Amino acid sequence: MKTDSYLKSIFDEVNRKHFRNKLPPIRIRFKPDIGAADARFVYERKRSWINIGLWFTSEHRLINAVKHEIVHYWQWLKYRTYPKMDMMLNHTQEFKTIYERINV
Repeated sequence: MKTDSYLKSIFDEVNRKHFRNKLPPIRIRFKPDIGAADARFVYERKRSWINIGLWFTSEHRLINAVKHEIVHYWQWLKYRTYPKMDMMLNHTQEFKTIYERINV
């Protein structure tokens, strides 16, 4: 199950179900050397991608991690200026509201 195409299928389903297919496609991949994070939304000036660690112990946790990073992607698309600060500061009330909505 741990394939990049599987991650893309999760993204596609979340995009369809919760964002009405308005999110543009994004590169999403398993990355074994991601470091301390389980998952990470990464951005540069005009491109972005999502890296997911290989060590998720359950399907539920994996899907939630992908959803979490999709919300960061949504923030980046909405504002196009993603603040370079501690990740916790990016977990705004708006982030929490969207994340809770898609985790029902």
